[in-house]
Amino acid sequence: MNNNNGFTLIELLTVLAILTILMGIAVPRTYHIRENAALNIDVNNAKLIKNNMDIHYSVYEKWPNSLEDLFGPGKYLKARPVIQSRSGKLLIGENGIVQVISGSNVYWCSKGLDTAITEILK
Repeated sequence: MNNNNGFTLIELLTVLAILTILMGIAVPRTYHIRENAALNIDVNNAKLIKNNMDIHYSVYEKWPNSLEDLFGPGKYLKARPVIQSRSGKLLIGENGIVQVISGSNVYWCSKGLDTAITEILK
């Protein structure tokens, strides 16, 4: 009588193939989730900057000359926000324009696209 308690090679290869297929499905989806979360952080930072630019405008009746008027000790924001997404850019322009651009998509814009961009936040 042959009493073998182990797995056969076919059973092990079948399980390995099933796990490989499942990982091939799961891993790309988690990458998109992380990239979308990073873009959402950039959009929220852009809204925060825009709100503080509006506060600066309401107090001084002019737009800030540079981002240094908004960031720093005793200012509206303590530090410049960091760009989270790999392909995203946070653009600050004249007259209170704030945009988050990733590739050819504008994710949030406070004004129109016709306003000149003067500073890129890195």
